[in-house]
Amino acid sequence: MSQLKRKILSSKIQRIQIDPFGYCNAKCWFCPVKYIEQPENTRVHIPIELIEKIFVNMIEERNKPNGLVHPSFDTFLTAHYNEVLLYRDFEKLLELGRKYKLKTFVLSNGVALSKQKVDLIKEYKDVVTHIGLNVPAFERKIWAKRSGFTEDHFDRLISNLRYASDHLDYLGGSLQMHVNGVDYSHISFDDSQSNKLVGGDQFDHTMNLDPGTGEHQRQYQFARMLFPKFNISKNGLMDRAGYITNIMSNQEWLKTTTAGKKVVGCGNWGDRITEWIHVNSLGETFLCCNDYNFDYKYGDFNTQTIREMWGSDQHIAMIERALDGICTKCVAAKFE
Repeated sequence: MSQLKRKILSSKIQRIQIDPFGYCNAKCWFCPVKYIEQPENTRVHIPIELIEKIFVNMIEERNKPNGLVHPSFDTFLTAHYNEVLLYRDFEKLLELGRKYKLKTFVLSNGVALSKQKVDLIKEYKDVVTHIGLNVPAFERKIWAKRSGFTEDHFDRLISNLRYASDHLDYLGGSLQMHVNGVDYSHISFDDSQSNKLVGGDQFDHTMNLDPGTGEHQRQYQFARMLFPKFNISKNGLMDRAGYITNIMSNQEWLKTTTAGKKVVGCGNWGDRITEWIHVNSLGETFLCCNDYNFDYKYGDFNTQTIREMWGSDQHIAMIERALDGICTKCVAAKFE
């Protein structure tokens, strides 16, 4: 048995990320969805029966004395460049969470966070323990340009956010809004690359990057003023393991700082290789949330169990390929 296989089989799976609907209705400027078509065959709704099968298998492994899932497992994520609120069985998904005493995060762009969805989430406050909204701007024209929606969606967004603010405030600091954008603390355009991220040849240079008065700072201040009940963060960005280097890129910084080094792990909320299972809307397992096109698949919950997939020859082969491939392009990778 190889050293890598021993490491994988001795690791405990801590988290699972399932994509219920492989589609997003936004085209945010900082996301691959704007520039690269989402895989057509995965733009489908995962059967709710398959999600239940996955939950049951995770819990079985969690409850075994020598199970592959960590005893503390109790949370599933529903993200992968998608909009989970468009999933047709969203309410049934929350019902499953309650049935199996699992918790989840709702990550959304906010346009589909209607009054009905907010009321539903509130009904399942034992299941939904965190809301994270990615909103790049709070001025109509700028928001439309940065999010890819038409301007007539803006009033709906603001109305949704106000209703959510009034009815989901019981979440406290877990009612979050991420103002994704750029400023001098997150992106640079000089040769020093001291801030890891540089603009690509198609970066929109009409953005005012002044750290005090620029677009990102201004939108962050608007968010804080308009929605004081939200926990608002001013997020930085990354090139998604090289998928959008024409817009922004970490690659030169990575080449400089990791020259002669090898990838030995991952630091993206734990190790994505040894501690996570990622599942696309077809039920297929893959290695990483940054694998936009599912190039590193190793199993299928339709026909296999976790025990049949985890540490399999296909799994090990995909990890080895990733360590020399996608991982070398990712700022979350650990090198030595």
